[in-house]
Amino acid sequence: MTPERWSHIRELFTATHELSAQERKKELDDACVDDPALRSEVESLLASYDTADEFFRPLEKNLVATAAEQFISNEKIGTVIGSYRIIRQLAHGGMGEVFEAVRDDGKFQKRVAIKFVRLGLSQKEIIRRFEAERQFLATLVHPNIAQLIDAGTTDDGVPYLIMEFVDGTRIDAYCDAHKLSIEERLKLFQIVCSAVQFAHQNLVVHRDIKPGNILVSSDGTPKLLDFGIAKLVSETGIGEEMTRTGMGFMTPEYASPEQIRGEKVTTVSDVYSLGVLLYKLLTGQKPYEFKSLVPFDISRTILDTEPTKPSTKEIVIDVGDGNREKVRRLLKGDLDTILLMALRKEPSRRYTSVEQFANDIERYLQGMPVLARPNTLPYRSSKFVQRHRAGAVAFVIVNLAIAGGIGGVIWQAREAHKERDRAQAETQKAENINRFLNDMISEGDPFRNGKDITVFQMLENASKNIDRGFSSSPETVADLYSTMGTVYMNLAHNAKADSLFRKALLLKTHIYGQSHRKVAEAMGDVALILQNQEMPFPADSMYKLALGAFHQIGDVPCKEYAGVLANYAGFFQIKGNNAMADSLTSASLTMFKAIPGDYRDEISLIMGNLALLKRTEGQLDAADSLNRVTIKMKTELFGADHYKLAYQYHNLSFVLADKGDNEGAIAMLNKSLELTRKFLGDEHPETAFAEKTLGTQLYNVKRFSEAAFHVEQALRIQSKLLPETHRTRIGLYELLGKINRDAGQLVQAGKNLRKAFDLRQRSTPQDTTVIALYGLELGKCLMLQGRFAQAESLMRNSQARLRGLVADTSSEMLKANAYLAELNTMKRKN
Repeated sequence: MTPERWSHIRELFTATHELSAQERKKELDDACVDDPALRSEVESLLASYDTADEFFRPLEKNLVATAAEQFISNEKIGTVIGSYRIIRQLAHGGMGEVFEAVRDDGKFQKRVAIKFVRLGLSQKEIIRRFEAERQFLATLVHPNIAQLIDAGTTDDGVPYLIMEFVDGTRIDAYCDAHKLSIEERLKLFQIVCSAVQFAHQNLVVHRDIKPGNILVSSDGTPKLLDFGIAKLVSETGIGEEMTRTGMGFMTPEYASPEQIRGEKVTTVSDVYSLGVLLYKLLTGQKPYEFKSLVPFDISRTILDTEPTKPSTKEIVIDVGDGNREKVRRLLKGDLDTILLMALRKEPSRRYTSVEQFANDIERYLQGMPVLARPNTLPYRSSKFVQRHRAGAVAFVIVNLAIAGGIGGVIWQAREAHKERDRAQAETQKAENINRFLNDMISEGDPFRNGKDITVFQMLENASKNIDRGFSSSPETVADLYSTMGTVYMNLAHNAKADSLFRKALLLKTHIYGQSHRKVAEAMGDVALILQNQEMPFPADSMYKLALGAFHQIGDVPCKEYAGVLANYAGFFQIKGNNAMADSLTSASLTMFKAIPGDYRDEISLIMGNLALLKRTEGQLDAADSLNRVTIKMKTELFGADHYKLAYQYHNLSFVLADKGDNEGAIAMLNKSLELTRKFLGDEHPETAFAEKTLGTQLYNVKRFSEAAFHVEQALRIQSKLLPETHRTRIGLYELLGKINRDAGQLVQAGKNLRKAFDLRQRSTPQDTTVIALYGLELGKCLMLQGRFAQAESLMRNSQARLRGLVADTSSEMLKANAYLAELNTMKRKN
C-alpha cells in the first residue's frame, strides 16, 4: 500500500468518524462509489473506533496515523545506520520501533537491535527521554542486561540507540517450553533479580518489568531489555523529568498500584512488578481476576482487590511430570507468603529491595525460614502501636535493655575468636590457591587426562572452577576473574574476556563499594574490552566512570590509575581526537614515572602508542625515534625474541614506508610475522593479519609473487575462522585478485576479483561505494583480458553508483574516470 493510499484513508476516516451512522453511510457512498476496497478499509477502522472503550478513544483517533507509520517502518529495511544495515523489524510500541541490523562496514560480523523514536509522539519530550536513556544505559554493564553499543541521530533528526541483539525466548515461554521445575524457575528468576538490583544500584528503575522484556537465550541466560521508560532515582536534573506522570509508559497488568495512581515510582515498584512476573512463572496466571482487558478495569482491580493466593489458583504451567497438585503443594506456605509480600499495595510493606526479595527465595530453596510473614499479626501489631504509642515505646526500651546485656556477652565471645578465625582464613586461602593452580597445571598432563589439551582448554576448565575453588574467598575470585579476563583478551577471545571482566566488576563492587581502587580498575578493564569490541559509546562511559572513581578516591598516583589513563588515550586515538589522546598519554607517562617501582614495560607500551599518535600527526621523525626507543626498552626487558616486540616492529614498518624506506618496512614486517607465528601459531587471526600486512607492502613495491604467497596464507587462515561472506575474507579475495592482475595472471585475477565482487553484492546493500570500487577493479581486469564491452558496462555502472554517493572530486570518482579513460585508449588501439 502506498503512502498516497494511506493519506486518502486517513482523510476519509477523519471526515466520518464523528458522524452518525446515516451520515457516515452517505459520505462513504459518495466517496467510495468506484472504490469498494477503500470503503472496506475505512469501515474496518470505524468499527474499531466504535467498539473501543472511552479510555482508548484518543488513541483510536490516531489509528490511521499509526498504520501509516508501520508502512514507513517497512521502508527502513535495507537502510544503513552508522555501521549497521537494517534487515527486519522486531517490534514497535510505547516509545519506539526496534529493528534487527547487521554490521555493514566489513570489520566483523555482529547482529544488533536498533531502536528509533516512535513517530507521531511529542518529539521534544521523547528526544529528551532518549537523551537520558542513552546516558544511563551505557553505565549498565551487566551480563543479564542488554548492552548499549552506540547512539546517535539520523540525518533527518531521529535519535536512535544501537543495542546488543538478544536472540531468545520470553521468559515465561522459555520456562514452559523447557518444562522447568519450580526450583529451576526460581533460580532463573533470581538471575533476573540480580540484573534489576544492579540497575537499582546505578540509580535506575526499570518501571516496565514483564515477560516480554526478559528474553532467555538457548543456553539459559536471561537478558533484561528495554530501559526506554526507566527513570533515574534522583531528585535533580534528568531524574525530575523522569518522575513526571501521565505519559502512560507502562504495562497495566504488571504495574504497581503507585504507578497506576501516578505517584512517585521507586525501586520497590520494580519489586511489585517482579512479584507479578514470578506469580506468572509459578502458576501460569496473573494475581488478579480482571473483568476485561480495558485499562480502566485493570487499574480498578489492582487498586481495590487483594491478589489471589498462588496456591489457590488453577495451575497451568508445565513442569514436566504433569502433577499440578504437586506444584500447588509446593506453592502453599512460604512461596504464597513471599509472593503476597512482594505484591502488597503499600510500598513500605513490600520487600525493601529486590536483593531482599531474591534472598528470601534463596532461604526458601535452602530450607531456611523466610523473612516474609503473612499479612496477619505483624500488621495488626503495627496498627496497635499507632494507637498505643507510649506503652509500646516503653515495651521496646525494656526489651532493648535485655537484648543489650545479652549482646555484650556475645560481643566478648566474638572478639575472643576473631584472631583465630582470621589466621585460619588466611591459611585456608593459601591452600585453596595452591590446589587451584595445581589442578589447572595438572590438566595439561597427558598421563592424567589421556590427551594433550591446549592452553585455551586449560583456561576454560579453570574458569569454570573459580567459584567452586574459592567460595570462602570472594576477593580471590574477583582477582582471578580480572586476571583470566586479561589472558582471554590477549588471546583475542573478547566475548569470554568481556564476561569475566563484568563478573569481576560486579563482585568487586559488592566487596569494596564503589569508591575503591580495585573497583575503578575493574571499570577500566570493562571499558577496554568494550573498546576492543568496537562499542565506543559504552566504552567512553565506562572510562569516565573509572576516572571519576579514581578522582573520588583522591587522585593518588597508582599504576591502575595510570593504566586506565593510557587506555583511554588509545580510545581517543582511534577516534581521531589527537589532542585528547596526547593529553591523556602525557598524564599517564607522568604518573607512571612518579610511582615507585619498575614500570618500564607499561611505559614502553605508552611510548609505542605515542609513536602511533605522532605518525597520524605527520611527525614521522618523532614517530621513528619513539618506536626505536620502545623496541630498545622491550628488548632489554624481555630479550630480542619476545612477542611484545612484534607489535612494535609492525608499527615501525608503517613509519618507514611513509618515509619511503620500503625495504626497511618489509624487514620490520617479516620480524613481526616471525614472532607472531612463533608465539600465537599458524592459525591465529593475528597471524593472518600479519600475513596480509606483509603481503600488502610487498604488493606496493611490485614484488607480486611474494605478495601473493602471504595473502594466500592469510586467506587460508581466515577461511578456517570466518564465513565466506565475512568482509575480511572478501577483502583478501579482492587484494589477491589485484596482485594476480598486476602480475599478469589475468585468468586467476578474474576468478578472485569476480568472487570478491559477487560475495560483496550478496552481503552488502547495493548502494555502497565498496561494491562500486570492487566493480571497477573487476572491470579493469576484464579490460586487460580484451573483454571491452563487459568492462565498459561494469565500469560505467560503478561510476553511476559512485555519482550518487561521493563527490565528483573524490578519489573514488577520479579512479572511475581514469579507468574509463584507459579503457577508451585501449579500445582505440585495438
